[in-house]
Amino acid sequence: MTTRLLLLLSFPLALPALEVVGEPAWLTKTMTATWRQVKLGEVLDAIGTAAGCPVKRGEDLADIAQGHEVTIALTAPVSLRRVLELLEQTQELVITAETQQMTVARFATWRVAARRIITIDLRDYGALAIFPEPDRADVERHVPRSINPTGNQVLPAIETVYVPDAQATVEYLRNCLEQDDDEVKLDLHAGHELVATVNPQEERLLRRELAHLVKHATAASTWSVTFGVLAGDQPITPGIVPHTTADALCKRLTTRKRFQLHATDQRDVHAADQRNQEIMASTERMRDSLLPIAELLTTGWSCELRPIAGRGRQRLTFRLSWSEARPGSTATLVVPPIPADPANDRPASGDQTLILAKPVVWSWEPAGDVFLPDHHALVLVAPHGDGRAVIVVESAGPSPLPMATTAPTPAFTMPASTSLDITNQPVMTALERLASLTQTGLVIHHDAQQLVREEADIHLMDQSWEAVTKSLWLHRAAVHCEDGLLLVEQWNANSERRMERVLTSTATMTTEIRPSPGPRLGVQRLPDGALDPQPLFAGHHQNHQTPEMIEEIQPHVGPDSWSNAGVFIADYNGSIIVRHTPEIHLQIAKFLADRERRMARQVMVRFHHLAKPPTAPELILDAATWTTLAKNLTPDAAFTVIDGQRNHHFSGMRRAYIAADLFENGLGSPVMGMTTSGLMIEVELHITVEGISTRIRLQATVSDSMTTSPVKDAAGRLLFDIDLPDQRIDKADDVRLIPPGGAALYRFDDRTYAVSVETLTP
Repeated sequence: MTTRLLLLLSFPLALPALEVVGEPAWLTKTMTATWRQVKLGEVLDAIGTAAGCPVKRGEDLADIAQGHEVTIALTAPVSLRRVLELLEQTQELVITAETQQMTVARFATWRVAARRIITIDLRDYGALAIFPEPDRADVERHVPRSINPTGNQVLPAIETVYVPDAQATVEYLRNCLEQDDDEVKLDLHAGHELVATVNPQEERLLRRELAHLVKHATAASTWSVTFGVLAGDQPITPGIVPHTTADALCKRLTTRKRFQLHATDQRDVHAADQRNQEIMASTERMRDSLLPIAELLTTGWSCELRPIAGRGRQRLTFRLSWSEARPGSTATLVVPPIPADPANDRPASGDQTLILAKPVVWSWEPAGDVFLPDHHALVLVAPHGDGRAVIVVESAGPSPLPMATTAPTPAFTMPASTSLDITNQPVMTALERLASLTQTGLVIHHDAQQLVREEADIHLMDQSWEAVTKSLWLHRAAVHCEDGLLLVEQWNANSERRMERVLTSTATMTTEIRPSPGPRLGVQRLPDGALDPQPLFAGHHQNHQTPEMIEEIQPHVGPDSWSNAGVFIADYNGSIIVRHTPEIHLQIAKFLADRERRMARQVMVRFHHLAKPPTAPELILDAATWTTLAKNLTPDAAFTVIDGQRNHHFSGMRRAYIAADLFENGLGSPVMGMTTSGLMIEVELHITVEGISTRIRLQATVSDSMTTSPVKDAAGRLLFDIDLPDQRIDKADDVRLIPPGGAALYRFDDRTYAVSVETLTP
C-alpha cells in the first residue's frame, strides 16, 4: 500500500542523546559556563571539577583535546546535564554519565565501534501488510437484471494502489541512515527479514522510521452518509456546505437512514442496508413447457467511498445508491394442455399457469469525485415522490494529512530592529553584541571557531533580524535561535544538520479521475438494454505522475540547492520523499498545496424544471439574471463536477415489462424488457477565463404509460399480454459557454429546463 500522508521524519542521524547510567546526583549541580574559544581539554577539566568526579577520555580524544575550541557563554547558571548536552552537540562527542565518573569519546569512533548485527522482521511493523478491498461480488449485488442489467454501480478498481515492496522499503531505510560508510549494511532475507549492521542509535532510527511508515499507511478517516427525504418545497442549499448547515439539514429529513464508515486512506469502504427478495421474474423454455426463473430483487441503501487525504481537503470518490420498490404488477402466463405422445412415452398434461412479477423500482445512483474541504459536507438532491431526496456525505474530522504552516520560530522575542556596526573586527565581536542585544547565551560549534576570528565590516542600522542574519551568512556564519541560545555554525554544516526528511502524498493529484457516464432513458430490451457504458466525450481528467511533479518542484523551489550535500528528492511508492531544510520543506508544501488547489477546481451543477420560465428568448443567462430568476427556487437535482471531468445525475423509475414473445410449436415464451424514466443529466465541463465551457446531455421524461396487447393460441385462448410502453422524452445534447453563476435554458414547447453552473472556491 502506498504511503499517503505528510510525515515529518524528525530523527536525523545526528548525535545520540546524553547517555545516563544509574542516577548520578552530580548531573543536577549547576554552573555558569563562560568559555570563549577555550581548548576542549580545559573545558573537560573544568566540568570534572564542578561535577566532583573524574573524566575518562577515550584514546581517540587526545588529538582534538587541544585542537577543538569551545565557545559556550551562558547568561545564567544551568545544570551540568545541560552543559554536557551542549558540549556533545558542538564538539561531536558521545558522553556517558555514571555515578562515579563520566566517559567522553568521539562520535565518529563510537559510531563504528558500536555496530553489531541485528534482524528486524518487516512484518512485525506491518510494512508489508496488504489491505483487502471490499468483496466486489457482494458490492455489485443490488437489483435484478430485469431492473438494472449491468449492476454498474461500484467503484472502478483503482490503478495507482502500490503493492508493498520490501526492497523499496529497505532502500528507503538506507537513505534514512544518510551514511556512505561501508560498515553500514542492510540486506533483505526471505522477502521480509531485514538484516542490518548498525549501532544502537541507527537501530532506533530504523525502528522509528518503520513505525512511522505503518502509521502513515494506516491513516484513516471516519465518514457519515445520510439518506432522507425533505418534504414539500422546503428550501435547501445543495453542494458543498459547512458542517453546521449539513447537520441542521439532516435533522429536517424524514425516513432518514444513516451510515458511519471508517475508511483507510485510498482504500474502498462499503456499507449497505438492503432487502433481498426472491421474485418470479422470467421463464426458460424446457422442451414443451416453460420453467419459472427466480431472481433476486434488492432494494435499500448502499454507499461505497474511497477517500484520499489532501492538504486541508479530501478527495472523495463515491458511488451511492438508493432504491425503493414501488407498487408493481404481475403477468399471468398460460401454457396450453399438451396431448399425450405414446411414441415418446409422454402422458398428456393439463393447463400450466405461471405468474411473473413485473417490479417497479425508483432509484438514484449518484457517483463521481469531489474535493471536500475540511469541516464541510457534500449535499446531493434528486426528485422524489414525497418531495426531494437528499444525501449528505461528510467526514467526522479534518483530512489526516497535516499541513505545513510556518517556518521554525525562535524561543524568544526578537528585537523589532537591530543595529550592528563593526569595522575590521572579528565576526566574534558581532556575535557577542547580538547575544547581548537579545539577552541570550552564545554557543558556537567547533567547526565555526576559525571563521569567527576572521575580520569583517558590517554596517547595519535599524535593520530587521532577518537582514542581520543574512549579513552574517555572507561571512559563512549561520545563526539561529533555540532554547534561549544564540547558536552559530558554519553555514554549510548548519544547513546539513538542520535537514529533515519529509514524506508527503501526491495521491490527490496523481490518482486518475475517471469519467462517470449516465444511463439512457427510454425503452430497452434485454440483454441489449444495459446501461450505456460508452463515454459520451473523448478523454478524461489528466493527472500528473509523481516523477513529473518532482521535475516541476526542483526548478521552482530552491533551484540552486538540489546539488548541495545531503539534499535529495525521490519517488517512494508514489509519494515524494525529500531531505532538505525546514524552509525548503515549507516552500514545497506551499507548492503542492497550490497545485492541489488548482486541481480541486469544481463546479456545482443544478437542474430546475421552471414552472414560470422567462419570456425573453435568450438561452444563456448571466449570473445576475439567473440569480433573480432562481430566487426562492429549490433545485430538482444537484451534483458536483471537477474541472475537466464527466459526471452525471440519474434518478427515476425502472419498470420491468413483457416486451415480446417467442413461439415454437405453438408455445409462447415471453421476452422481458425494461423502461427507464426520470431525469438524466450528463455534464463535462472546463473552466475558462470567459466562462464554463459545458457539454450537456439532458434527458427528461415527460410522460410514461403502458398499454397491453393479448397473445392467444390457435384456439383463441389468452396466453399472456404483451406490454406496450408509451414514453415521451425531452432530449438535448449541446455545448454551451455559460457565465459563472449563470444558467443554460432548454425549451420544449411549454416546458423549460435550466442547468446552472457555479464555480466552487477551492
